[in-house]
Amino acid sequence: MKTMLFLFAVFFAFSACVPSKKAQEMKTDETTAAQTVYLGEVQANENGCNFTLKIIKVNAKKNALVLPFKVVYPINLDVKYTKPGLKINFTMTPSKMKNPEGCQAEAVVSIDHVSAQ
Repeated sequence: MKTMLFLFAVFFAFSACVPSKKAQEMKTDETTAAQTVYLGEVQANENGCNFTLKIIKVNAKKNALVLPFKVVYPINLDVKYTKPGLKINFTMTPSKMKNPEGCQAEAVVSIDHVSAQ
């Protein structure tokens, strides 16, 4: 009886250590979103916003998540990248934040990585 109880406890201990399939899928989604690099042009005073990023090109790896936006409002873009006409490469994550009042960008995004082209 003790042996059976011990085996039962060991089985549950090891099964709890294996990540669930849903957790693995969520991690994959986060990874693939970060693998999509966008080329965008900084636009000043467009669409009622101080500045926006107009997406010109999307460079996505196989099975990567591509966000369907053409004009986005970045909430955390460094000031050195806000020069109108500047082309930048960046990765982004959608934000739950609302557009600033009067801003007509398609989405508000958080910039993860950025580099000037």
